Amino acid sequence: MSANVYLSFLLLLSLFVSCNEAESARSTADTSLGEYTDQIELEPPRSAEPPPPREAAREAKIIKQGALSLDVDTLSKAKIQLDGIVTRFGAYYENEAYRSDYRANHFDLSMRVPVGQFDSVVTALESGPGKLTAKKISARDVTEEFVDLEIRLENKLAYLTQYQEILTGARTIEEVLQVQEKIRALEEEIESRKGRLRYLESQVRYSKLQVTLTEYVAAEPESGPGLATRLGDAVAGGGALFVSLFVSLVYLWPLLLLGVLVGIGVFWRRRRSKRRS
Repeated sequence: MSANVYLSFLLLLSLFVSCNEAESARSTADTSLGEYTDQIELEPPRSAEPPPPREAAREAKIIKQGALSLDVDTLSKAKIQLDGIVTRFGAYYENEAYRSDYRANHFDLSMRVPVGQFDSVVTALESGPGKLTAKKISARDVTEEFVDLEIRLENKLAYLTQYQEILTGARTIEEVLQVQEKIRALEEEIESRKGRLRYLESQVRYSKLQVTLTEYVAAEPESGPGLATRLGDAVAGGGALFVSLFVSLVYLWPLLLLGVLVGIGVFWRRRRSKRRS
């Protein structure tokens, strides 16, 4: 009887120890899982490589620029004709500047033209207010840069959404500060890429055209000096010549003095010779 009781006691003790070990293992596993969750919680899952741009949806982005120089007969009339061209094709002046020199008067005009009307405006200017003297047209394809910026912007927006979700589940002040710093950096990058996209879009939609109008000024014929002017110049020239001679004689006073002394000596010698004879 006592042996059966002893065996029952050993069986219960072994069951109790087994339950404690299982509970301890489960607690350790939960703790490890929690630490692992804390480690990955502040980093959003990395998305797969961005999908390649769809060729069907890609639209060519071309930036056109040009510069024209025109010689005109009357600057004001040419400017009025140019204003009519600008209004007709939906363009506008970005900058106007007037300058003048001794040879000509100039209007430097910076225009923004809808890309669909660019060629029409250039044609109208070539046959319009004056004679074309210089022309330069350029086009730059920014499609690849545009698509790359759009893809990067989409990825940054996705990361921003993930970090905002992580912020709602942050448990400590340190976690909140870390997530907020990442959100701030992402928002700065997003605004920078949005600004670049807006700039490229404006350059694509409105082409820049620089137009210079030049009106040459006729040179006035030069007239010769009158009689009074010539007489005055002659009197002034004669007076200057007299002063120059007088100054030159002053510079030669030693020679003049020597000549006077020699002349006096010759005169006395001749006079004495006459008295003796």
